[in-house]
Amino acid sequence: MIEKYIQGYYIPNISRLAEVVIKVLGVSAEVDIRPLRMKTSDAIGSAEKYTNDWGYTVFIDTGILKADELTDPVISLVIHEIWHVKQMEDGRLMNNDVYTVAVWEGVHYTMTMPHDQRPWEIEAEEMAEACFQKVKDHCLNLNILS
Repeated sequence: MIEKYIQGYYIPNISRLAEVVIKVLGVSAEVDIRPLRMKTSDAIGSAEKYTNDWGYTVFIDTGILKADELTDPVISLVIHEIWHVKQMEDGRLMNNDVYTVAVWEGVHYTMTMPHDQRPWEIEAEEMAEACFQKVKDHCLNLNILS
């Protein structure tokens, strides 16, 4: 279960949304939600593997965490970032320790590549779009959305 209280934030809605997304996407690993501390360019979220191989962390912009509102863009963001967890869990996406190189399906990419041209980002965007309505319907059925 994802924590509803994290480092000064109360996020019952986002934590419940994340649990739905994890279930819909078939992620089996432990996933934590944490505030995004190092904002780069237009980033509002990111995902990374724990150093102890125990699970994954999804980092989300502090403004989104403070609001804890499940708008359509927030739902898409959570799907997108948890899809990156799925990519890493399946061994298709790996990053070096300082996030300067990514290995996607065995091919090394420098992180200087534009964000919208990275194949793992393209796939995450496609999955966010493809899974959006299913996730939203699950949330409606669980009374997470009004």
